[in-house]
Amino acid sequence: MTKSQKEVCKKIAEHYSASVRLGVLQEEAAELIVAVSKIYREAPDAAARFIDALADVSIMVQEQISRMDEDEHVDFQKKINEKLAKRMAIVISEQGGSVHDDGGAGL
Repeated sequence: MTKSQKEVCKKIAEHYSASVRLGVLQEEAAELIVAVSKIYREAPDAAARFIDALADVSIMVQEQISRMDEDEHVDFQKKINEKLAKRMAIVISEQGGSVHDDGGAGL
């Protein structure tokens, strides 16, 4: 997401209450689940619906991120790094290498 897009998300998040936007995030996440299901079923326009739903969820997630204080941001980034490292370790293992082949998954 671009810097200007993040700024717009922050302004939207500041305008609405957290509980209202969490409800919208929940709805958009449900629509993304449906869109993924349509891809599996090869439904017409499945790819376009998926992109639309993914964009909606990305916006809602960014709104929630914009509400975080500094400590929450640090914790969030640590959690992302942990999850990426874990997933990268699985990829490397499945490729027959070791976790250190890429310098610790570049994290």
